[in-house]
Amino acid sequence: MFFQSSQHQGCLQKLELAIRLKRGLSVVIGDIGTGKSTLCRQLIQRITEGDSPVLPYLILDPEFTTPLEFLQTLAKTFGLTAGGEGCSEWQLKDDIKNSLFEQAIQRQRVPCLILDEGQKLPGFCVEILREFLNFETNCFKILQIVIFAQPEFRATLKQKANFADRITNYQILRPLSLRDTQAMIAFRLKASHCEAGPVPSLFSRTAILTVFLLTRGYPRRIVMLCSKVIIQILVNQKSQAGVLDVWRAARETARSKPSRLLAPMTLVALGCVAIVWLMGGGGLNRLAVTPSSRTVVGSPPALVEIAPTRELPSIKQGVAVGDRQEASIAPTTTITTTTILATTSTTTTSTVTSRRPPAFPSPTPAMLGTIAVEPGVILSKMVARVYGRYSPQRLALVLAANPNVTAPNDIRAKDLIHFPMLPEADFALPSQGVWLELAVTNSLAEAYAVVKDYPETAPPLRIKPIKGEDDRLTFHVVVEESFADELAANNRLKSLPTEWQGRARVMGRR
Repeated sequence: MFFQSSQHQGCLQKLELAIRLKRGLSVVIGDIGTGKSTLCRQLIQRITEGDSPVLPYLILDPEFTTPLEFLQTLAKTFGLTAGGEGCSEWQLKDDIKNSLFEQAIQRQRVPCLILDEGQKLPGFCVEILREFLNFETNCFKILQIVIFAQPEFRATLKQKANFADRITNYQILRPLSLRDTQAMIAFRLKASHCEAGPVPSLFSRTAILTVFLLTRGYPRRIVMLCSKVIIQILVNQKSQAGVLDVWRAARETARSKPSRLLAPMTLVALGCVAIVWLMGGGGLNRLAVTPSSRTVVGSPPALVEIAPTRELPSIKQGVAVGDRQEASIAPTTTITTTTILATTSTTTTSTVTSRRPPAFPSPTPAMLGTIAVEPGVILSKMVARVYGRYSPQRLALVLAANPNVTAPNDIRAKDLIHFPMLPEADFALPSQGVWLELAVTNSLAEAYAVVKDYPETAPPLRIKPIKGEDDRLTFHVVVEESFADELAANNRLKSLPTEWQGRARVMGRR
C-alpha cells in the first residue's frame, strides 16, 4: 500500500520524466524510513507498465571492494555472459558499453540502472558510473542512472564534484507533515478495510497527533506504531485508540523509552489542538507541522497480519515472532475491524539497514583498538577497512562489541567504535611469500588513518596485526595481494599511486 504524499508523488513523476527523456543521472536523498525503497519499487512498476521501452536493472546493495568486482556485477546485471576471472577492467567496460549501445541505439530501448542504498557506493564505483554517463549521443545519455541514498551520500558528492555536476534531477525526501500523517493513516485503514460499511475511526485526533510526535512523521515508523496500537486496542476490547494507547504501544515498540521531554511537549501540543478545535479552526487539518530530522522511536519490529471477523487461537505467552515476543491473546477474541497488512511500506529485505546480521557467539573477543567515526562514513565501510573485507558476521561482531550502536548506517561523527579481534585471526608474520608494506603503526587508529587516505581505485590494502614477543600488537598496512617473489611485488608496486610508491617496501622471503 503506497501512500502518495505530495512530495512522494512529485518525486516519482520527476524521476519518470528524467528516465523517459534520457536525461542521465538522478539522485534521491532521504533519511532512514522516509520511503526511498518503496519509491524505488513504485518507480520500477511505473516505468515498466504496458509497452514501455525502459529496461530497469536493480542493484540493492552496492557494497563492493574492488572496481573489478563492481564491473563484473554490472556485466551480470546487464545480462552479459562475458566477464570471467581473466577479463580485465578495460575489457569489461568495453563489453558493457557495447551492450548498452545495442539496447539503446539498435533496439531503441532505454536501459536504466537503479541503485538502492547508494550511500554504500565506494569512490571507485562512483568514478565508473561517471565514465558510463559520458557514453552518450548528441541528443541523449545512453544509460539512465537513478541512485536512492541516505544523507551520508552528500559527502561522496562533495568529494566527487565531476560526478555531482552530472546530476540532472536531485530530490530530497523529508518526513511527513502532521496533515500527511493523518492522511496516510486514513489511507491505509481504508485500503485494508474489507467489510461492508464505513471505515471505523480507530484513532482519535489526539492519538494521531501523538503518533506524529512520537514518529516525527517517518512513514515506516508510523505504520509500525499504528499496527501496535491497533493490536493493543483489540486486546483491550476498545473501539478507538487514545493518547495513552499510543504512548503504551510506543514504549513496547521502541528500542528505548520515549524521551522524558516528549511527555510535556505532547501535552502542550494536545492543548493547542484542543483550543484550535474548540474555536472551530478545523483541528488537525489546519495544522501543518514540519517535523525535525531526529526520531524518538527506534525501529519497531515487523507487523503481523490480523484477519477480520474470525476467531484467533490462543497464543502461548512468550512465543517468539521474528526477533521479538508477543503477549498472549485470549482464545476467543473476535476481531471485526480493519486488516493491518504485513509491512509493505518503506522497508526492503535486501539492505544492511533492514536485515539483522547473524548473531555472533559470546563472549566478545579481545579488542584490536578503538577508532573515532569520520564524517560521512557508515559502519560497514569501517569494517571493510579494518578487516580487509566486509561480511555480515564481522559486522555482527563489531555490533556485539558496541552495544550503544543500534543502527549500523546511522553512526555519528566522532563516536568511538571498538573493533574486536576476529576468532580466526592469525597474528604471526607469514612464513613464506612476499608482500608490500606501506606503514607500521602501534595502534589500530593510526593504521586506519593510513588506510582511509588511500585512493579507493588503487590496489586494495589491509591492516595486518602482528603480535610481538611481549604480546604487544603492531599494525602493518600492506597491499592485500601477496606475491611469489620480489620481482612480482616490484611490478605491483609500480601500479600504486605515485605518492604512495615511495612509502612501500618489499617484505618477506626474497
